Amino acid sequence: MSVVLQFGGRGYVAGLYWTQPGTEEDRESRRERAWTVEWGDQTGWVPKEAGLRGVDGVPSLAASVAAYLGGVGGDGPEGGWVALLQADDGRFALVRARDGAIVAGGDEVFDDAVTALDSLAGARADGADVYGTSGVVTDGSLVVEMDVAALPEDGREAGLKRAGGGGSPARVAALAGLLIVLAVGGVWLLAPDMLLGLFGGAKETAPMVAEQEDRPVFARIDSAALVQECGAAQVDWPPYLPAWQLRSIECHGWFGEVDVIALRPELEGRAVMVVRWDLPGQYVAAVHRRIAEEHLDGWFLGSVVERSAWAVVPLGSVLERSEGQGFPSYLEFRRDVDRHLGMQGGQIDYGGDAHVVTVTVVLGHGLGRIASLVDDIPGFELVSLSRGAGGEWVLSARSLTGVQVAESIFQRLDGKARRGEAVFF
Repeated sequence: MSVVLQFGGRGYVAGLYWTQPGTEEDRESRRERAWTVEWGDQTGWVPKEAGLRGVDGVPSLAASVAAYLGGVGGDGPEGGWVALLQADDGRFALVRARDGAIVAGGDEVFDDAVTALDSLAGARADGADVYGTSGVVTDGSLVVEMDVAALPEDGREAGLKRAGGGGSPARVAALAGLLIVLAVGGVWLLAPDMLLGLFGGAKETAPMVAEQEDRPVFARIDSAALVQECGAAQVDWPPYLPAWQLRSIECHGWFGEVDVIALRPELEGRAVMVVRWDLPGQYVAAVHRRIAEEHLDGWFLGSVVERSAWAVVPLGSVLERSEGQGFPSYLEFRRDVDRHLGMQGGQIDYGGDAHVVTVTVVLGHGLGRIASLVDDIPGFELVSLSRGAGGEWVLSARSLTGVQVAESIFQRLDGKARRGEAVFF
């Protein structure tokens, strides 16, 4: 689980997934990354499902600890080293390295001391040198005490960066063409105030932003509101095209599709509806592409290429503040989901670890009934819902975790994004 932890008041991202030196990953795996950091021959990455936002430049805890203990490829014991650190909120982070590299699964976060010390004991049994923050180990077996205040101050080397999109050739070409049109025509489609809120604005405006207090806000997705916004959007923007077959309707509580955000950055973090269509082979594509573009005129963003099309519209805000709300336990969450949805004829599939367990539910009900069902489940945070050609709704949710964003971003996400003209390519 990738999270931001505070150590002595300084924030670090822990729980990254680390590639191993000399290994190659396929493109599909790389698309799962939301944020990355380079450390020697390794890449540490935060998955999109972690829900982290606004962590650009925040240092990786594992990379910072590795730098503190000798850097990339530094000499060490045959069994490597392991460091256990207690965060300001009482949680524990464990970093494990061997042969100068952070091992696979060697960047973990634990909620309780018992589980953390069990993992530490396993690494110690392999002959690793053991480090830890003061008081984290009480049995006298701690080899070296760490001072988190001594971790590197400069987070640029170990700071996270937004992962690249790696879109399909058609989308990459479309993006390039769109950028050329914008450059030649001198058309700037992005709202300046939205751009300022999401990305910090131009350099000359930085002092003004720095003077404002931008405290972090803990927010969660209002599940019932997402379902209701999804239904309302289909009334305002009918997802049906003459001759075209509807492939899917998707409503996301926090949009993060990199290829689309590259075209419209103000969509990042928004609740949106995405609709996709296919044109059957018996129809003349050239004619029906034009019909599709006319039908989608006014949508926020659209694409009609060959025999496929998609379009996006932003929804109203579905975020709400979540300070003071606790996390349900794994057993409590599963019990409530089973009780509320198990008798509704839905197929329920659980996945993930005990803290960020995700659940996918397939239901044949209408959106009105689904909204009432999800609103009654304690700790149920709906991430997205989608409907394919079969007509059943697929709900992807997680136990209440929420996201942490700056106050300014939360305020700018409170409401609909600027509509603007539809763009086709």
